Amino acid sequence: MKILISRSYWIKGILLFTTTLMLLVIAIAPAAAAPFLENGNRLTMFFSWDHVGSGNFGDNGYESFTGTACGVAFPVGFANVGFKTTFDTSEGYYEIFSDFNGNENLFMNVSLLHMKDKAGNSVAIARFGASRPLVMDLDQGGRIDCTFGPGLSVISTDNATNLSMFLQAKTKVYFMEGSFIYANGLYDFMYKAANVELGIGFSY
Repeated sequence: MKILISRSYWIKGILLFTTTLMLLVIAIAPAAAAPFLENGNRLTMFFSWDHVGSGNFGDNGYESFTGTACGVAFPVGFANVGFKTTFDTSEGYYEIFSDFNGNENLFMNVSLLHMKDKAGNSVAIARFGASRPLVMDLDQGGRIDCTFGPGLSVISTDNATNLSMFLQAKTKVYFMEGSFIYANGLYDFMYKAANVELGIGFSY
């Protein structure tokens, strides 16, 4: 017998699981995380230009968009927790995220996104990523932080809930104390969609 679970329960379940995982990550993140997050004890604000590629997995795809966004991140223990949304509220795009360093060789991130599908309905995406960090020091106190690695997505639409794999790369360049520019890229293999984010941030 096939048991059907409504989409609302899937979204609530994904939200509960992601929130629980974020809290667990924050609780168990070791003290070794602090050296990598140089500005980890500061409030960070950022502004970005985003392109979210259209998902094309059958009828369960999500709509693409290009626009500007803003967000804020703050430290909780040895992790960063933040919120991001677009200036164009009609897109219905917002994200809750958390990231931390397990050790000098492991960077992990968890995020919960809300988007729209091609019919204008809600899409919930939970992403869990693990990356290898690389830190390069520059002259006059500058620094480049890079991460690269795979991840798993749980994508819930009106029609179905699917699992997908993605590959992500992130680069953050600190030119001076308290300010940085960054570039993030992500490719979803099942949905054949590429996301690009370019931005600037300030820590206080």
